Amino acid sequence: MKTLLMFALALLAVTKSFSTVANAGWRIHDPFSNPKFLQLAHYALTRQPNAGGIPGVAVRLHQVATQGTYQEGVRYLLSFDLVPLTCSSHQVMNSCSALVFEEPAGNAIHILGIDCLH
Repeated sequence: MKTLLMFALALLAVTKSFSTVANAGWRIHDPFSNPKFLQLAHYALTRQPNAGGIPGVAVRLHQVATQGTYQEGVRYLLSFDLVPLTCSSHQVMNSCSALVFEEPAGNAIHILGIDCLH
């Protein structure tokens, strides 16, 4: 229940503005500054039921925030679009937000929640 509440609050912060996330102890990052952000978005997406390998779809990150430390564990709040590889206009198929937790020292990664508009 606590995890669900945390995820709901995080999503609310994302939809309002990422600047308010910074006021809650989250650090905002350039989504392209670390390849790990994209890897975590892929990980969260492919762990969903019926997601399969999601062939023909690219993930385009547009917002990333983190909370925590390497010693305590890090929460990643990732906002991304799913874009078809075959579409020349790169029209967005869906927009998603995921909350991912990495245990201290990178021992395990947990998907705390993921929500897509469609």
